[in-house]
Amino acid sequence: MNIKFSQKKKELREDPVIETFLQTKDFFQKNLNSLVGTGIVLAFVLVVFGVYSWMRQDSLAKAEAVFGQAMIDYGNRNIEKAVENFRIVADNHRNTPQGVMSSVMLGSIFLSMGRDDDAIKWFEVASSKKGRLGFLGGEALEGLATGYEAKGDIPKALEYLEKALNDDRAKYRHPAIRWKMALLNQKVKNAVRAETLCREILSDTTATEYRQQAENLLAALSAG
Repeated sequence: MNIKFSQKKKELREDPVIETFLQTKDFFQKNLNSLVGTGIVLAFVLVVFGVYSWMRQDSLAKAEAVFGQAMIDYGNRNIEKAVENFRIVADNHRNTPQGVMSSVMLGSIFLSMGRDDDAIKWFEVASSKKGRLGFLGGEALEGLATGYEAKGDIPKALEYLEKALNDDRAKYRHPAIRWKMALLNQKVKNAVRAETLCREILSDTTATEYRQQAENLLAALSAG
């Protein structure tokens, strides 16, 4: 428990805004006895949270501006410049939503370039920000699966697809994930798991896009 707490505290202190807040908090605790009167204490707390709020908003504004420019560069096919700006956001504003989105974008770009190790690196960065992902959680896990599949590591790809399948934040992607897993399980000769996934697709009313394919694969598995 103490190890996990220490790791979490270290992660928090890596954020310059949170670091400033923690330093101020430490000052407050060490000098509590010298702060006389409720009015002084209250004023001190208000100043601390006011500065913290301003710094956080300033960080978000900077992240938003650079991320927006990166998306414009990406849309204009200026991939090198887009990568540069996405890196700036991902490295310097990693605890903002834009930082997480930049990591996912970098993973996707490198995946399309065939740079699988770089793609995996950035998808891992994105997936580590569990509390800030929203639907991007499934995207990062699928990206990791695709990266490992490209490297020929099917067991690792299936591991991440299984995690994505258990992530309710990406529920809209579950039919596609099941179909991908069925194909990979067929590839590694795990017919039982492939059949189970196909039957789950057939029983899912939202998986109409994959029903015929699942039926065809079931027939092929039965014949084989």
